[in-house]
Amino acid sequence: MELTITATSHRFFKLDQHYMFAGYGGGNQPWTHPDDAPQPSTLAVDFRRLDKMPPLVTGGLHDGQTAHGFVGFGMPTAGELYITINDPEQPAPNTEAGFIVHT
Repeated sequence: MELTITATSHRFFKLDQHYMFAGYGGGNQPWTHPDDAPQPSTLAVDFRRLDKMPPLVTGGLHDGQTAHGFVGFGMPTAGELYITINDPEQPAPNTEAGFIVHT
């Protein structure tokens, strides 16, 4: 999946592809599915073979800065995928952003 993330506030927004998850939605909590737990992104995707470079970098943004790159998920696409980006500094999942991808 290709992502462009733009920070819209002064507060620092941290991102790390290891804290990005995809799920099929439809569960009793937002962005969850009753039968399928969200799947983490994976580094096992060969971005060069797919001609999708560069992978999304780990870091942070603020005040209009932009990050661009690709994130891979090892799951079949079926309908809509619910993507969440969790805060890497929190011990428990704390979603900073979420969006839907139509496949």
